[in-house]
Amino acid sequence: MSANLIESLNICRYVFVYGTLQKGYGNHCWLRTHDGKSTFVCEAITDYTFGLKDCGFPYMYKSKDNAKPVRGEVYEIHCPDALASTDTLEGVENNHYKRILTNVTQVGEKVSYEVWAYIAHESLEMSESNLPFCKVICGEYKWG
Repeated sequence: MSANLIESLNICRYVFVYGTLQKGYGNHCWLRTHDGKSTFVCEAITDYTFGLKDCGFPYMYKSKDNAKPVRGEVYEIHCPDALASTDTLEGVENNHYKRILTNVTQVGEKVSYEVWAYIAHESLEMSESNLPFCKVICGEYKWG
């Protein structure tokens, strides 16, 4: 087990997902909720704004143009294996996505969480791509 993953969980035990890792989508099993390695906490919205483009799955990225809050789900991670699984799926080692710390607020509540979230690696230059933006509902990006 990587010391970096253990250190990551010492920093923050929550992860924010906004695409295929959400309940009802094909990659949800990578969160390892079925074996107790993570648990659903709440639906949430990012406190900061991001771009969100769709290529069959979403890419959240830092952007000044077309930036809006992103809606998704928060999970508490109980074991480094669950974070390792999501890092593998998101291609962190291959510079596909990178994991950053950001803040979200629970939908309908004033409860805030510091979370890990996956954003497109800078090398993908998402702001320059011709991919379509995800749909906007009530001023927030929502994929799916």
